[in-house]
Amino acid sequence: MNGVERTPQRRALKACTICMSAMRPSVLLLAIALLLNASARAQSSKAWSPADGNALARDYARRGEPEKAVFLLERLPAEQQTGPELFPVYLQALTDLKRYKDAEKLAKKAAKQHPDDATYGVALGGAQQAAGDVAGADKQWQRVINQLAPTQVGPAAAEFGKRNLPAWAEKTYLRGRALARNETEYGPQLIQLYTQTQQQDRL
Repeated sequence: MNGVERTPQRRALKACTICMSAMRPSVLLLAIALLLNASARAQSSKAWSPADGNALARDYARRGEPEKAVFLLERLPAEQQTGPELFPVYLQALTDLKRYKDAEKLAKKAAKQHPDDATYGVALGGAQQAAGDVAGADKQWQRVINQLAPTQVGPAAAEFGKRNLPAWAEKTYLRGRALARNETEYGPQLIQLYTQTQQQDRL
């Protein structure tokens, strides 16, 4: 009975062998590659997770490959794209690719989703500045400072500092001083800022 069952299998195997032997080597290699690729996709669809894309995108960004980073980041959930861990990476990658409109769109979405985090508003101004809209960036940054809450002063000033915008960092600290109604508030931070920017006359 086993012989009867094996006969169709043997015939199919023989036919497949004849078919493969008739193929040109290049076509055969292509067929094998396609089969392996399909198998890999089937396995990766089970194993892949957003965390994998997260780590790989950051790795590409660190290696100076923004196009690959953006390709992965675009496929992550929106809340991860605008989260504190990936948002700076995504924004910088878009900027590096000169996709300024996409960068500004991302920053606007992030600022809207995180209204209590002033750093996103600062980043939005940065996206506008990168696109050449200096007036728009200044307007955005002034809006951020005008709307600051006391708890937002430190993070916003630090974000301006990261972007090499000491004048805006100073404005942020002075706004924080006004909010605190204390002329000595943020004194150490301002002293450090004036020292780093060689503005000893402001000390």
